Amino acid sequence: MDPTKLGKVLSLAASDNEAEALRAMQTAKRMLARAGLDFVDLANLVTAPEETGDSEAIDELREKLVLLRREIRQLKAENRRLRGGASVPDLKADAAPQLATERAAREQAEADRAQLAAEVRRLKAAAATMEGELRRSEHERFRVAAEARKNALAGIRRPVPRRSFRKSESQYSLF
Repeated sequence: MDPTKLGKVLSLAASDNEAEALRAMQTAKRMLARAGLDFVDLANLVTAPEETGDSEAIDELREKLVLLRREIRQLKAENRRLRGGASVPDLKADAAPQLATERAAREQAEADRAQLAAEVRRLKAAAATMEGELRRSEHERFRVAAEARKNALAGIRRPVPRRSFRKSESQYSLF
């Protein structure tokens, strides 16, 4: 039996589709039966510690995990203390200028960020204006093209008016 395939089939059992979940459980049961196992054996394999030399490695990993969790708690407490604005007694006297420099750098970065945000808003407004102008020009282009087609078709149906070469009466002079 392939444990990877069994894991994939069992992951399908968590599906919201009840039919799919039921089918996955039935498939897993058949896979276990082919290997001469059932769900009870699978549960025992998962929960029982291995009797091989790996138990020492597991115990060592558990101890490391406990130490890491303790260190995380200590770091979180120190982080809360530092963020809370409480005075830090273990800071050296020469760290104050460095903190002032870092604060100034943060303030400058915040000011730069605000400037960039204003510039982005201005550019978005300009882009929206240009988009409106583009839509209006596209609309005008389509309107002119339609009018040209209409005039071209109208010219085919109606005869073109001819100009007379006669001069109007007002253009004749008596003398």
